[in-house]
Amino acid sequence: MGKVNNFLKDHILGVFLTSVAAGLLSTWLFQVFPFANDEREVVKGEIVLTHFGEYTEKYGVRFDSPPKLQFLNEYGSTYSGGAVDVLEHGNDGFVYKLARGFAVGEQLTWVATGTLEEN
Repeated sequence: MGKVNNFLKDHILGVFLTSVAAGLLSTWLFQVFPFANDEREVVKGEIVLTHFGEYTEKYGVRFDSPPKLQFLNEYGSTYSGGAVDVLEHGNDGFVYKLARGFAVGEQLTWVATGTLEEN
């Protein structure tokens, strides 16, 4: 037990001072060299299906590039297998049509995830 206590006494101060110095250095680096903001914005919308033609939806915001677009069912699960055909996908909205498996009156949720365009 004596060797362990001696080792900790001899080195604990050095470890503590090194960690404090590393923390201060990293704080300074983040202030001097700010990193790019990679935050993603999530925008959601709901649609009640009224017909089987094409639909046009606007996000209400403008993304830097076309965002990742998902469609969710009433249970929050992602539709897969081509249930929704996206015909046009832009920075401010999308045009789509239903491929199969829906009934008039059903509710569909879309989720767009991406980086917003700066003003």
